[in-house]
Amino acid sequence: MTFLGMSGSLVGFLLATTGVAVIVLYWLKPPVRRLVVPSRLLWNRLLREKRKSSLLDRLRWWVSLIIALFIGLSVAMAVGQPEFSTTDLDRRAITIVIDNSATMSTRMSDGFTRWDHAVERARGLLRERSVDAEFLIVDTSGQAPPTTPGNRPEAFDVLARLTVSLGGDPRFPTIPKSDAELFFISDGVLVDDVPDEAILASVFEPADNVGITAFTVNAIPSGPFRYQAFLEVTNASLEPKEVSIRLMDSGGVSQQDEVTLQPGESRPRSINLSSFDRGGSVPR
Repeated sequence: MTFLGMSGSLVGFLLATTGVAVIVLYWLKPPVRRLVVPSRLLWNRLLREKRKSSLLDRLRWWVSLIIALFIGLSVAMAVGQPEFSTTDLDRRAITIVIDNSATMSTRMSDGFTRWDHAVERARGLLRERSVDAEFLIVDTSGQAPPTTPGNRPEAFDVLARLTVSLGGDPRFPTIPKSDAELFFISDGVLVDDVPDEAILASVFEPADNVGITAFTVNAIPSGPFRYQAFLEVTNASLEPKEVSIRLMDSGGVSQQDEVTLQPGESRPRSINLSSFDRGGSVPR
């Protein structure tokens, strides 16, 4: 038996303390209250019945004590989160790389984010392995760099500290060579340098969505006061989409472009902004 919440010695101390506390509480009795009565004639019958039921009362007391000990020790044992090693679980070491790039904060149809699903998937992979295996949790943003593999409670602790990183350049970390089975949990959007031996656990959910995935405005070389917008439009839907792109300046002048995109297609577009008014100068 292995305890996930605390060490075995600490669990043993907690069990012993709980047992002693329950027994002491049961042995404690309130002080006998003395009361002077004019005669005991009215109490003789009650005392005779009390002597007859004393054996049954003792039996009830012992049964009650055993039940209280069982409940107290069960609660104390549960605090330690015991787990029995079994041959049915996989004892191989496991390394889990979890993608925590910005796109993992996207909310899915069930109301949870891709990150929520990724963390739950990682927990499931950890639970599938034997408690005797070795575990390593690594991310793509450097919050949990590769270290020496540890036990499962340590892996759960590392997983609980990870968060979605909104900046930086996410990359697949360099994993030391080992016999551990390698899993990569990701939405497959920003991290693409995944080794062939990694088993991909995708948390991507297709959505009926079209968006601008790149945008910049540059001056036209032949006219430094004329500008052109360069943008990329991506269709993440499962069906073709007819997209209308409209850019408008502060004076209400607009430029419009039409494009038809196939499922999963990204297409660059350029729009001449020469008709747009220039913005005001910024005082220095």
